[in-house]
Amino acid sequence: MGQHDARRVSFQVGLDSLDQGVCVFDDELCLVAHNRRFGELLGLPARLVHDGVSFADLARYLAERDGISPASADLEEDVARRVEAARNCVRTYSERTTPSGRLVAAQTSPLPEGGFVTVYTDITERRMAEILTPQREGELEARVNQRTLDLRTVNEALRQNVRRLEAASAALAKNEAR
Repeated sequence: MGQHDARRVSFQVGLDSLDQGVCVFDDELCLVAHNRRFGELLGLPARLVHDGVSFADLARYLAERDGISPASADLEEDVARRVEAARNCVRTYSERTTPSGRLVAAQTSPLPEGGFVTVYTDITERRMAEILTPQREGELEARVNQRTLDLRTVNEALRQNVRRLEAASAALAKNEAR
């Protein structure tokens, strides 16, 4: 194995160690680099996760899978729009729900020589925390309010008991003084 091949293997091992998915398309919109997580996060078949796959093939697969009928002229129009957007890539951020129900954020950045890189991040837990935090705050506030009410009730009962004990003690002292 030559030095170049060893670097390529090290580079791929490094990419595959990331929890985020990464793909790089060149100026001809062919996949030139990716990691294992890219295919996993998007739920892609192996035939679409290898160097040389065209962006158009990937876009067509996603359009078909995500609900555009393959027999429809809309499919090819959708693919053509996606390819044109990829050719004129600008920095973008989007979110999509995968077939497995995970929420994945995609951040795409153009490359200086053409093409683009996209980083995919599973944000399912983060989004759930954002949704649940206000609910949990409301639940916590309700608990605090209930505990405060309970403590006031117990405190008032203790005060009444102290007043009764003081009255009984005063009565005892008065009886003993006679």
